[in-house]
Amino acid sequence: MRASAVQAALWLLAVLACLAGLDYLARWQLARQLRAEAVASLGALARGDTPLRWQLRNSGDLVGGRVFGDCAYEFTPAGLRLRAGSQVCELGLRLRGALDLSRFGRLQIDSDRPLPAFFLLLRERLDQPQRHAEVPAAASIALDALAWRQDDGSLATPPHRAAMLRLRLAALEQDLLLGEVVLRPSGALLPLPPGAADWQPLQAAAALAPPRLPLFAAQDGLKPEQLLAARDRLREREPFALVVYRHDTEAVAAAVSETAEHTASAATAGADPALDTAATHASIPAWLALAATAILLAGLYRRPPRNPRAAALLQSLAAVALPLYLVAGLRVSDDFDTWTLAALGLALLYAAAPTPRQPRLAHAWRGTPRAWLLAALGPVLALLLVLLAIPAGARPGLHWAGLPLYVLWAALQQWLICRVFAERLRGSGLAPRWIALAAALVFALLHAPNATLMLATFAGGLLWSAIWLRERGLWPIALSHALAAGLLVQGLPPQLLRSAEVSLRFFL
Repeated sequence: MRASAVQAALWLLAVLACLAGLDYLARWQLARQLRAEAVASLGALARGDTPLRWQLRNSGDLVGGRVFGDCAYEFTPAGLRLRAGSQVCELGLRLRGALDLSRFGRLQIDSDRPLPAFFLLLRERLDQPQRHAEVPAAASIALDALAWRQDDGSLATPPHRAAMLRLRLAALEQDLLLGEVVLRPSGALLPLPPGAADWQPLQAAAALAPPRLPLFAAQDGLKPEQLLAARDRLREREPFALVVYRHDTEAVAAAVSETAEHTASAATAGADPALDTAATHASIPAWLALAATAILLAGLYRRPPRNPRAAALLQSLAAVALPLYLVAGLRVSDDFDTWTLAALGLALLYAAAPTPRQPRLAHAWRGTPRAWLLAALGPVLALLLVLLAIPAGARPGLHWAGLPLYVLWAALQQWLICRVFAERLRGSGLAPRWIALAAALVFALLHAPNATLMLATFAGGLLWSAIWLRERGLWPIALSHALAAGLLVQGLPPQLLRSAEVSLRFFL
């Protein structure tokens, strides 16, 4: 067998290995996330606490990151201070999903002085009318004991769930410091810790009335998109539904028991079991680590290794290291804190810095006619996949109003993967097919843990990086990327592609 045939066979084996590895990574990350969510929620209940808690020391737990209305306020280490003289202060609590008020129906608000009367506003579902109730001056309130009304003033039944929850305080005569808002269980919830038999099948049709907890176990071989689609359907009737893979039920029970025992020991020793100071100090080592990373990147830029191949390899990897850490490491949630923005800024700064050995590319943007022709394969293949996935005779509802903006976002991604990573990797001496494979793998990992999206971007990355290495041109591959992504995200059913979100945002 000729050497070229052996190289081609090895490359194909590597492609298959990458596909299998990406699929395994998506399943592992999902199982880990579901297990962590279950342990956190059940562990809080097992130690007599609650998983539904909003700390008001910063803007992260409020909708829009601020207090609405004619309100003077400030965030302090002790909580949210509402200033005297404020006419209307409305706090929208940030919800990561609907709240189960049938199990968690006692609202508790910690404040530095007796809480004045205020209003609660909620919607059971975002598309349903708003309800409101006047809350007497009390720090702990049973929600089902309030007189709930519709917006027109007519009486309403007590809510069983909440997709929106707001607190409205008016005409404050004194400063008021709000420490935290908590939803506690209405009564005892069982079983804690759960045994393997307490987890219902994922397909269970009957709702579980309190004090039973809505615990569900999925088949071990179920694909991530199928499991999350089933979980979304479950949470329509059971907002607090916790779902794990069947093989993880015993591990969750053991972890919950260990959490409860550890808490009991801490309480016996005189410590506050509900106090967790890890988050308070986590930013210090994180900022030190980011500063050290900046020093390393500056040193690599100013004094790269003398060996050109080693320098090219290190410089290409350094350009994508921080984005990979943030996305594949599940560090990006539904908001961007200062540290994350600083890390992204540092990554872009290093990627944009020209390297001495990187040549100027005259056609690095517009590309050649053949580049445009080859790039058309991306949306064509995406359209074929959509047509195969949807039912016969159905037409996907496609909307392209946001295409121009998404082309710019696609261009930024392709600039990082092709113009920066793949182009710098050329100097390592790798053959173009291996550079394209490495670029496609990095591109796919930047879409973790979204299983279908990782596989799709791996395939697209192979095409687009190969076009770049042969023909140059960012605009052809950026437009191809945007069109293919629009077709897949809008055309594929949810059980195949749940969303275009990545990192922790994918699980929300």
